[in-house]
Amino acid sequence: MSEKIIFIRTSNGEDEVRNRTAHLSKDIKRALLMVDGTATVAEILKRSSPSLRVMLKDMFAELASGGFIRDKSKPVSVVKQAVVS
Repeated sequence: MSEKIIFIRTSNGEDEVRNRTAHLSKDIKRALLMVDGTATVAEILKRSSPSLRVMLKDMFAELASGGFIRDKSKPVSVVKQAVVS
């Protein structure tokens, strides 16, 4: 994972921050809260606690695969539905 990536929260990520419905672990929730849409992974690593820093990239990968965050530079894929006439 590149440390230049800027992650943003998806709608699922925002819902989790507000409602805490996905039952994420405490550390994963902390990682999700660090995602602000402006800081790079490197910047987040610098300001995180040493105990969390070791696992942070793996946590971001888990959050991304779970649909809670995404790379800001990547376009969102939109599924188009066929219209029946």
